[in-house]
Amino acid sequence: MDDAGKAALGELGAAMGVEGPIDIALSNAVRAQSLQINPDEHYQMSCLLLVAIAVSLPKLATVESAAYKPSLRASLNNTHCIPLAVNTMAGALFHHHGRGDIHLRMKEFLALASSSVLRAAQEMDGRLDATNNQSALYIMLEQVYCQISNL
Repeated sequence: MDDAGKAALGELGAAMGVEGPIDIALSNAVRAQSLQINPDEHYQMSCLLLVAIAVSLPKLATVESAAYKPSLRASLNNTHCIPLAVNTMAGALFHHHGRGDIHLRMKEFLALASSSVLRAAQEMDGRLDATNNQSALYIMLEQVYCQISNL
């Protein structure tokens, strides 16, 4: 199903109270906020936002509270929420632009985030504090990958 079909299903589902693959309320909020901005410029800013997030992820490896706790299936600073937030935000932003490239943008995000995390792991090789939290980043990347299919 193409993005327009998913959007139509999302709007229909939202009207019935059922969640869809794209957060229609967020997409409508983005549309309302971006009326004054050139659409091409807004699209570029959306892409750059994902780049900024992907490049910033390795910083979490140095934060102690980012360590994933399997017993809680969460981390103390809620970094486990980042994959859902990124997928929801990207779905709404790129649905708003209507270019049908949500999957492509998310694959690019995943490639850039993976590269950033792996590069940071090589730079911090051997540091115990980073090693413990590095696994949280790998789990986060896996969650992003698994949620891409929902878009």
